[in-house]
Amino acid sequence: MRVELPANLTISIQERIPAITWIIDGEATTWVDDEGFTFPIRGEATIPLKVMANGDPPKPLGYVDPASEPAEKAETPILPTPSVDSQFVASVLKLRGYIPTGTALLYDPENGLGWTDAQGWQVYLGTDISQIDVKLAEYQQIVTALLERNLQPSLISVEYIHAPYYRLE
Repeated sequence: MRVELPANLTISIQERIPAITWIIDGEATTWVDDEGFTFPIRGEATIPLKVMANGDPPKPLGYVDPASEPAEKAETPILPTPSVDSQFVASVLKLRGYIPTGTALLYDPENGLGWTDAQGWQVYLGTDISQIDVKLAEYQQIVTALLERNLQPSLISVEYIHAPYYRLE
């Protein structure tokens, strides 16, 4: 927004494009754009990526909820800030190429990001997604080794790169 004298007011509006539908306990609660901004679901949109969660997405480091700011600071204009960690959003979007088509991602504040593999087991990458490429490569190695041995896991976790594990049924 820009104000000029005499009596000119210019307002610039940019529509946010949803990239992720965040679904908590079966109800679509919010959309998240690729920068980490959240906004309510309004109207219809085809969002290719859904995250089935049992909690809110991780906030950026140092995030302060504007609604919790003291009243004396309210006179200072508040610039919009993303409410979801942008690195987390980038990792979620990156996973589109790795999960089976039509499969929803899972998110649990304890176990982090995951999904149900097409062969039936749960996969979890953890909450620290800074080394997601390494975790995905490690996951592929574990799957290859298990399938070579004709083992069917119920869960594969690469939450901790140096201590991955799997559970058999």
